[in-house]
Amino acid sequence: MPTCTIPMVNNRFLPVAAVSLPAPAHPVNRRYHALVDTGAMKTMISARVVQEVGLPQVDIGTYFDVNENEEETGVYRLRMDLPIDLPHGSELRGAELDALLMKASPPAFDIIWGMDFLSMFHITMVFGQLHISS
Repeated sequence: MPTCTIPMVNNRFLPVAAVSLPAPAHPVNRRYHALVDTGAMKTMISARVVQEVGLPQVDIGTYFDVNENEEETGVYRLRMDLPIDLPHGSELRGAELDALLMKASPPAFDIIWGMDFLSMFHITMVFGQLHISS
């Protein structure tokens, strides 16, 4: 089974995601550190991702902050992929999705993977490694 394996460093998994404009745009992508959040329903991105990739805002969405207050934020359409290891090398696998803009960006990552993205993969955490299979 093709897999992306991420080791734990300083008690954290920081996988890398490739972000690009959705089709039919040119598939050039930029890579960003992501945080796995199985409690989040929607994927969120930083303003840095929006600016560097040139993502268009397509809507206004809502989310609940840590204090359970409902917040409005921009919704951006993008292509997000993971580097998956294959016997002959690696390739990117993922999908187009709508992501919410984070109001504040933690310094260690620019993406919070929510279940809308994570549900496309099988995820196993074992012995200090995160295995993501397509």
